[in-house]
Amino acid sequence: MIGTTSILVYILKEGIVRLFTSDPELEQTATSVLWIISFSTFPDGFKGMLKGVIRALGLQAATVYINSVGHWCINLTLQWLLAFHFGLGLAGMWFGKLVLEYFIFFAYSILIRVSDWDKIAQKSYERQMKDNKAMAENEEEYQKSI
Repeated sequence: MIGTTSILVYILKEGIVRLFTSDPELEQTATSVLWIISFSTFPDGFKGMLKGVIRALGLQAATVYINSVGHWCINLTLQWLLAFHFGLGLAGMWFGKLVLEYFIFFAYSILIRVSDWDKIAQKSYERQMKDNKAMAENEEEYQKSI
Protein backbone atom coordinates (compact mmCIF):
# COMPACT_ATOMS: atom_id res chain seq x y z
CA MET A 1 0.00 0.00 0.00
CA ILE A 2 2.80 2.41 0.84
CA GLY A 3 4.53 1.66 -2.46
CA THR A 4 1.26 2.25 -4.27
CA THR A 5 0.95 5.65 -2.60
CA SER A 6 4.46 6.59 -3.70
CA ILE A 7 3.75 5.59 -7.29
CA LEU A 8 0.40 7.39 -7.36
CA VAL A 9 1.91 10.60 -5.98
CA TYR A 10 4.57 10.45 -8.69
CA ILE A 11 2.19 9.62 -11.55
CA LEU A 12 -0.49 12.11 -10.50
CA LYS A 13 1.84 14.91 -9.42
CA GLU A 14 0.51 17.50 -11.91
CA GLY A 15 -3.10 16.79 -10.97
CA ILE A 16 -2.32 16.92 -7.27
CA VAL A 17 -0.62 20.30 -7.63
CA ARG A 18 -3.51 21.68 -9.73
CA LEU A 19 -5.89 20.87 -6.87
CA PHE A 20 -4.15 23.52 -4.79
CA THR A 21 -3.09 26.20 -7.27
CA SER A 22 -3.68 27.50 -10.77
CA ASP A 23 -0.52 29.65 -10.84
CA PRO A 24 1.69 28.18 -13.60
CA GLU A 25 4.95 29.19 -11.93
CA LEU A 26 3.92 27.66 -8.63
CA GLU A 27 2.66 24.54 -10.43
CA GLN A 28 6.04 24.11 -12.11
CA THR A 29 7.95 24.60 -8.84
CA ALA A 30 5.77 22.18 -6.88
CA THR A 31 5.78 19.57 -9.63
CA SER A 32 9.57 19.74 -9.84
CA VAL A 33 9.94 18.54 -6.24
CA LEU A 34 6.94 16.25 -5.89
CA TRP A 35 8.96 13.27 -7.13
CA ILE A 36 11.24 13.69 -4.10
CA ILE A 37 8.21 13.72 -1.82
CA SER A 38 6.93 10.53 -3.44
CA PHE A 39 10.15 8.76 -2.40
CA SER A 40 9.70 9.86 1.21
CA THR A 41 6.27 8.23 1.57
CA PHE A 42 7.83 4.76 1.86
CA PRO A 43 9.96 5.33 4.99
CA ASP A 44 7.41 7.71 6.45
CA GLY A 45 4.67 5.11 6.16
CA PHE A 46 6.75 2.36 7.73
CA LYS A 47 7.77 4.65 10.60
CA GLY A 48 4.22 4.48 11.92
CA MET A 49 4.36 0.70 12.07
CA LEU A 50 7.82 0.73 13.65
CA LYS A 51 6.67 3.26 16.26
CA GLY A 52 3.99 0.79 17.36
CA VAL A 53 6.56 -1.97 17.82
CA ILE A 54 8.90 0.38 19.69
CA ARG A 55 6.05 1.47 21.97
CA ALA A 56 5.08 -2.15 22.65
CA LEU A 57 8.70 -2.91 23.55
CA GLY A 58 8.81 0.09 25.90
CA LEU A 59 11.71 1.71 24.04
CA GLN A 60 10.15 5.12 23.43
CA ALA A 61 12.94 6.95 25.26
CA ALA A 62 15.45 5.92 22.59
CA THR A 63 13.32 7.53 19.89
CA VAL A 64 13.85 10.94 21.49
CA TYR A 65 17.57 10.67 20.70
CA ILE A 66 16.97 9.27 17.22
CA ASN A 67 14.56 12.09 16.36
CA SER A 68 16.75 14.79 17.94
CA VAL A 69 19.79 13.71 15.94
CA GLY A 70 17.70 13.24 12.82
CA HIS A 71 15.85 16.54 12.90
CA TRP A 72 18.45 18.86 14.38
CA CYS A 73 21.74 17.43 13.15
CA ILE A 74 20.96 15.66 9.88
CA ASN A 75 17.84 17.33 8.49
CA LEU A 76 18.56 20.92 9.43
CA THR A 77 22.20 20.70 8.35
CA LEU A 78 21.38 19.04 5.02
CA GLN A 79 18.57 21.45 4.27
CA TRP A 80 20.82 24.43 4.88
CA LEU A 81 23.72 22.98 2.91
CA LEU A 82 21.70 21.74 -0.04
CA ALA A 83 19.24 24.62 -0.31
CA PHE A 84 21.52 27.56 0.35
CA HIS A 85 25.18 26.55 0.16
CA PHE A 86 24.83 24.36 -2.96
CA GLY A 87 21.98 26.43 -4.39
CA LEU A 88 19.42 23.63 -4.82
CA GLY A 89 16.65 25.74 -3.30
CA LEU A 90 13.37 23.98 -2.62
CA ALA A 91 14.67 20.65 -3.97
CA GLY A 92 17.53 20.84 -1.45
CA MET A 93 15.05 21.33 1.37
CA TRP A 94 13.12 18.23 0.29
CA PHE A 95 16.28 16.17 -0.20
CA GLY A 96 17.18 16.94 3.42
CA LYS A 97 13.73 15.76 4.51
CA LEU A 98 14.10 12.62 2.38
CA VAL A 99 17.40 11.75 4.06
CA LEU A 100 15.79 12.38 7.46
CA GLU A 101 12.93 9.97 6.72
CA TYR A 102 15.31 7.19 5.68
CA PHE A 103 17.59 7.86 8.67
CA ILE A 104 14.71 7.51 11.13
CA PHE A 105 13.36 4.44 9.31
CA PHE A 106 16.73 2.66 9.48
CA ALA A 107 17.43 3.81 13.05
CA TYR A 108 14.05 2.49 14.25
CA SER A 109 14.65 -0.78 12.39
CA ILE A 110 18.07 -1.17 14.00
CA LEU A 111 16.68 -0.32 17.45
CA ILE A 112 14.07 -3.06 17.09
CA ARG A 113 16.61 -5.52 15.71
CA VAL A 114 19.20 -5.08 18.49
CA SER A 115 16.67 -5.11 21.34
CA ASP A 116 16.88 -7.97 23.84
CA TRP A 117 13.49 -9.49 23.13
CA ASP A 118 13.88 -12.20 25.80
CA LYS A 119 14.58 -9.61 28.49
CA ILE A 120 11.65 -7.47 27.36
CA ALA A 121 9.35 -10.50 27.29
CA GLN A 122 10.46 -11.48 30.82
CA LYS A 123 9.76 -7.96 32.13
CA SER A 124 6.36 -8.03 30.46
CA TYR A 125 5.59 -11.42 32.01
CA GLU A 126 6.62 -10.22 35.50
CA ARG A 127 4.52 -7.07 35.11
CA GLN A 128 1.53 -9.15 34.03
CA MET A 129 1.91 -11.52 37.01
CA LYS A 130 2.13 -8.55 39.36
CA ASP A 131 -1.01 -7.05 37.81
CA ASN A 132 -2.84 -10.39 38.03
CA LYS A 133 -1.94 -10.70 41.71
CA ALA A 134 -3.18 -7.17 42.42
CA MET A 135 -6.42 -7.85 40.56
CA ALA A 136 -6.99 -11.06 42.53
CA GLU A 137 -6.43 -9.23 45.83
CA ASN A 138 -8.85 -6.49 44.79
CA GLU A 139 -11.42 -9.11 43.79
CA GLU A 140 -11.11 -10.81 47.20
CA GLU A 141 -11.61 -7.47 48.98
CA TYR A 142 -14.59 -6.71 46.80
CA GLN A 143 -16.19 -10.12 47.52
CA LYS A 144 -15.72 -9.61 51.29
CA SER A 145 -17.38 -6.21 51.14
CA ILE A 146 -20.55 -7.56 49.50
